[in-house]
Amino acid sequence: MQVPEQEAATHLEMSRTPVFEAMLMLQKDGLVEIRPRQGMRVLAITVGDISDIYEILEVVERLAIRKLAENPISEKQVCAFEDSVTLMNLSLERGDRGLWASADKKFHEDVVKFSGNVHLETVFVQLRDRSQRYVTCC
Repeated sequence: MQVPEQEAATHLEMSRTPVFEAMLMLQKDGLVEIRPRQGMRVLAITVGDISDIYEILEVVERLAIRKLAENPISEKQVCAFEDSVTLMNLSLERGDRGLWASADKKFHEDVVKFSGNVHLETVFVQLRDRSQRYVTCC
């Protein structure tokens, strides 16, 4: 899909400058391609992209688990993990895939957050959000 800059600005009821700046950010994230005098084109995400993203997420989570294991785990952290697992089990019993996905997401977010590495968390969230782009569109 291709969207001219002016058309996007008009549709969003904004001036062209913030729309162009947003397009630059989306291009930096690999989500769109800016074509001079043509606007932006939304890039398709491929199975290979998803595979590559999950490969990196695996490394990120493995590092987060290692960092988490280096320090004593707090009662609050234990409760957070237990709550997520309990909710995942309950959602499986009910056949509620949406609830399970939400609990699973929280579990993985907590693993990375509790590692104590803010930069690791930033990378994780960015990649997870990109992987969700495929899940929600396809």
